Order: sequence, then structure tokens, then C-alpha cells
Amino acid sequence: MTQGKTSILIACFNAERYVREAIESALAQTYQNVEVVVVDDGSTDGSVDVIRSFGPRIIWEAGPNRGACAARNRALALSSGEFINFLDADDLLLPEKVEKQLHLLASDEADIVFSQVHIFDDQTQRAQEDLHPTPRGDPLRYLFIYPFQTAAALHKRAWLERVGGFREHLSRGQEYDLHLRLAAAGARIIVQPDRLVRCRDHSGPRISRRRPDADHNLNIFLNLLHEIEHWGKLTDERRRLLAEMIASASVQAFRGGAKESAAQGFAKASELAGRNYHPDRRFAVRQICRWLGPLGTEKLLAMARRIWHRVRGEGIE
Repeated sequence: MTQGKTSILIACFNAERYVREAIESALAQTYQNVEVVVVDDGSTDGSVDVIRSFGPRIIWEAGPNRGACAARNRALALSSGEFINFLDADDLLLPEKVEKQLHLLASDEADIVFSQVHIFDDQTQRAQEDLHPTPRGDPLRYLFIYPFQTAAALHKRAWLERVGGFREHLSRGQEYDLHLRLAAAGARIIVQPDRLVRCRDHSGPRISRRRPDADHNLNIFLNLLHEIEHWGKLTDERRRLLAEMIASASVQAFRGGAKESAAQGFAKASELAGRNYHPDRRFAVRQICRWLGPLGTEKLLAMARRIWHRVRGEGIE
């Protein structure tokens, strides 16, 4: 097996209660050639004191609050590993996580290896209801359907640098966005059946808990389309897939009040599909879309919903 260095990168924000366990889980890896890098993102609790207590066993830095993506990118810049594992400060890695995944990554059959996770809180532990299945076909379609938690992935560093790491303005879904962009650029994936991450479910502070805007997903998909075009990897299958995803996200944006973004999204989805495109598959809606276009169709559906709620005495939505 390769002896290449693996960097475990921990971004921390007000995780005084948990960050010690996270760092200890990174230091306890059975694979020996590991460095642990921690970036504190402007914590106002005692997180920095906990991080500092590990001394020279870790590389660490404390900076202003700039968000999860900036903290992870900074940790990547401070690291020197050939392989990269991100870890949130409130989650844990099992001791064999890196060693088991490196066996697969070193085979050069993949550029990212994902593991399954345990979800737990302070009182109970529960596994995800279903394991992620074995990927087949285009990794982009797979990752649209089966998103992975941040720490589940072991990356080849070169691929993270190729796509520019995390996009720093995103408030939520950063790992979803990153994994989609990696797949769009051509990264190959393997999914391991072992549960090698313990993901903590809690209501306390998180480095990425901000409520997303109504057009959050739409912006992710529009940026993804731009990157796919940049990499010259817009196949016919991906045109159909992105038309569906962008149109669905445009509906979400419209109903959340981001009507200008929704209009742009519907226009792009229709361009990709080569026709007026609305994600509602009902025959009547498809016929309306032919004449009114997707934005006009969504406006008509909104009017119908308002009338229906008035009839039922439920007020206006």
C-alpha cells in the first residue's frame, strides 16, 4: 500500500464540547503517515484552548470568522498530504478510516473513496437507514441522488486543487457542491460498504448551519453547468440531467420568492432541453408549459393554489 501522507483537515467553530474528540479520532488512525491540521474559524468559546492543548502533535491556526468553506480551504493550504480527509469538529473518524480507504484509493481505480456513516447523538446511536449503493454510470448522476457527509470522502489532493477546493461563499451544502464539481471534472468514485465516520446530530453551533436562500440549490446547479462546460464534459445525458435538476431548483426558487433567479433557471433548463421545460410531469401541466413556458406555468400554478386555499378557507399562501 502507498505510504503517501494523508492530511486530516478539521474546521472548527464554537465546538469546545466536541473538538477534542474529533482531533483525537484523527490522531488515532491506524495508518501512521497522517498529519492533522485544525483551523479555528473565529470561535468565541474555549475551542482555541482545546486545540492549543495538543501542542506539536497537530498543525493549527486561529483566524477570523469567514465560514466553513474558507476554513477548510485554509486548512488545505496549510497541509502537505497527498491524500485529504476533511472532518467537522463535531464528528469522528473510526481508527481504520484512512487505512481502509487508502487501500482502494492507491489502486488507482478511483480519485475519491466514500464510506458509509453512523449518525449519533449523546444518548443514542443510529445508522443511516440505507447504505449508499454501488455507483453505476455517470458519477454526477449518482452524487445528485446520493449526497455524502463531509468526512465520508478520502480525496486525492490533486483533484481538490484542480477544482479550486470549496466555494467560499456557500452557506450550506458545501460538500454536496464540491463532490458534484469533482464528478463534473471527471473524478472517479468508489463507495465502500464500511461505516467509518460517526456523524454527531446535535442542535448546538455548527460551522455550516445557516439557513440557505431560496435559490441556493439553483445557484449550485447553474455554477455546476458552467464548470461542466469549462471541462468540455457536457454530454447528452448530462444535458437531460441538468435540465431536470435546474428546472426543479427553479420551482423551489420561485416558490421561495426568488422569482428573478427562477426565471433565469427556467430559461437555462429549457435551453438544455431544447424546448419549454417544467419538471412537473402531469399531462395538463406539460400542455400548459408548451404555450406559457415554464415561468408562466409556475405563475399559473401559484394562482391556482391561492384560489384553492381561499375556497378551503385557509387564507393565501
